[in-house]
Amino acid sequence: MVAEAIRDFLSSDSSTLSLRRWLWILLAVGLGGWLRGQAAHWIPVEADEPLYLRVAYLYSRALCANDLLTVLRIQENLEHPPLVKLLYSVAWPCGEQNPDLLIAIQRARWIAVIFGTLAAGVLAMLHPVGGILFAVHPTAVYYTSVAMLESVPVFLVALAALAACRSSRAGDRWFWGFFIALCLAAASKYIYAPISIAFGFRHFKRWGVRGWLVGLTTAMALFGVLNFPVWAALGSSGLQSFIYHLRYAQSSHVAQANLPWYQPIRWLTASPVELGILLAGILGWIEEIRRRSSVAGFSLSVAVIFLLIWPTKWPHYTLTAILPLCLTAASALWNTKPSRFFAFFLFGLSVVANYDRVRSERDYPLLYAVLRPSQAPLGVLDGIELESAQILRQDRKIQVVICWRPQRAFPTGYSLFLHLLGESPPPGAESPLWDQWDGPALGGAYDSSFWIPKVRFCGMHSLRLPDFAPRGQYMLATGWYHWETGKRVSVRYGPMDLRFPNAIIIDRWHGP
Repeated sequence: MVAEAIRDFLSSDSSTLSLRRWLWILLAVGLGGWLRGQAAHWIPVEADEPLYLRVAYLYSRALCANDLLTVLRIQENLEHPPLVKLLYSVAWPCGEQNPDLLIAIQRARWIAVIFGTLAAGVLAMLHPVGGILFAVHPTAVYYTSVAMLESVPVFLVALAALAACRSSRAGDRWFWGFFIALCLAAASKYIYAPISIAFGFRHFKRWGVRGWLVGLTTAMALFGVLNFPVWAALGSSGLQSFIYHLRYAQSSHVAQANLPWYQPIRWLTASPVELGILLAGILGWIEEIRRRSSVAGFSLSVAVIFLLIWPTKWPHYTLTAILPLCLTAASALWNTKPSRFFAFFLFGLSVVANYDRVRSERDYPLLYAVLRPSQAPLGVLDGIELESAQILRQDRKIQVVICWRPQRAFPTGYSLFLHLLGESPPPGAESPLWDQWDGPALGGAYDSSFWIPKVRFCGMHSLRLPDFAPRGQYMLATGWYHWETGKRVSVRYGPMDLRFPNAIIIDRWHGP
């Protein structure tokens, strides 16, 4: 069913059908790009983004210095291949003064948006509805809008699927395009390699055993070159890149999450839109089995089996299944007029779902990353400077944007405190603490062990003075402490109050 639809779509030579094909592609690209652009602008920092941007920063500094040997020696985040992180290094321009983590994340997100959008366009070349479904799928939109490792390999898997469908024999240009895309997908993130292979497996007879051996050997050789951190440290820690994921699947982090084996199904049915796409995809998959035609069905089977068996159940892993799922769903939804009506209903519902998700995040935008650096820091702690603080007080609600610039590397475990203090304690309390915010940087996404020396990061925090608080003098105090010991980072310079040691006072007022 999918095979016939894709063959008809790709083989159409008339100008009318050709124009229709490009209109679908442009619609998928336009809609996918708009949704991803909105998401990239408003979504809070994801947990892995600072880690990948830190490695990208190290690559950037080495490349800016034309020091290729240092590029080879970088061993951070060795568990993932370097290709996407190397691509994100352009988010750290050479010669930039006062580098800012959130600005770099914004730049890297636009790279992710471009590749996620192109993936929707490539899928539209395979099946028009499949491209639109991927363009509007909420989970696909989210994880191809943030600076993680998903957008590039998803695009390359889509490219491999297109090349496999276009190839007519072993050795043609599409044959080599498939294996190059396979290699690049593996060099972006390991788990996308089996999905790419599954798209080409339907051509096993057409390409023959010899063709597959030549193609896979070439892909593996190129992959070995691109995965340079592994062979650069093969004698010491290089093999950890391959065995890390086996160990991580049994780690305490995964065990504490305690997600059931069927959790990927929950991720794939997180909203009515995703449930509709899943059900349509299952129908298309069944039809492929019945007709013994497999373009996306085998890839979908491989992805689902992997998601259910693999102990790590993080939501972004589901992108391995979403891409082939959109293709199988497309054929089921475009088979009859009622199902086409349902497809357009899903499109509209997806746009609404994505808009609602983005709107719910607008209280925590990345816009504050454009705050200009101060001429002189407001305060200096041991190893970290308080560069600036912007405070907005509305009635009893207080919003604070604080920017910090580490001066050296820090170990893990440091948390920020922001305290709203008064002249007298609240009723029944001994401390004059009326409200507080405590936690790691960027809501836990930026552990202190990832801090990049000389690179600024900013955080937005909200406090509220209770309605029963009396009029009087209030102030905001901030600083850092190690959460295990409770010991604060000592203050070297800045406005302080002797009653509250190792805390910088960033605001005083008479209120409320």
